[in-house]
Amino acid sequence: MKRHAPALARRLGRLVQQPLRRQRLAVEAAVVLATLKAAMTTLPYARWHHLVTAASSRPKGADPVVETSSEHADPLVARSAGHAGPLASAEIEDVVWAVDRVGRSLPRVFTCLPLALTARFMLRRRGADPALRIGVMRDPGGALTAHAWLEIDGKVILGAVPELGRFRRLEHWPRGARSARRTDRD
Repeated sequence: MKRHAPALARRLGRLVQQPLRRQRLAVEAAVVLATLKAAMTTLPYARWHHLVTAASSRPKGADPVVETSSEHADPLVARSAGHAGPLASAEIEDVVWAVDRVGRSLPRVFTCLPLALTARFMLRRRGADPALRIGVMRDPGGALTAHAWLEIDGKVILGAVPELGRFRRLEHWPRGARSARRTDRD
């Protein structure tokens, strides 16, 4: 811990210099992100997925999240409305900033999916309806790589990476998807 103390002190010093609303958002992002990561790590997929879906249900009166009639579409991933709603762009930027800052503090712990789910949760609580996108591609070594990002009105707000255009976006996420464990029935 002593090795990391100066870096942590610098980060906290930078956070204290931010406006109070950003400080509060960073604390909220840390709590949501840690809770979500713990759920994703300890609970079976079906359970944490249900909790995240219920907790991030669309705001009252919002357009339907899923624009497809497929029974297998998942409201977390399938063609989301992706609208800012009544939220001002400055508020969206502040939420994204907070999630990004917390995520950068522990980059190996908080990967793109928990970051995107956290930002989506926080933005939906405030009336926006960002679209969660998940894509896959093969890296130069041939390994399959996945990435998650958020969009509002077709613009990437979180998770922009240089190779984003190379990811093939997944359009549907089956509701009954299982965790990595396979059974003889699969």
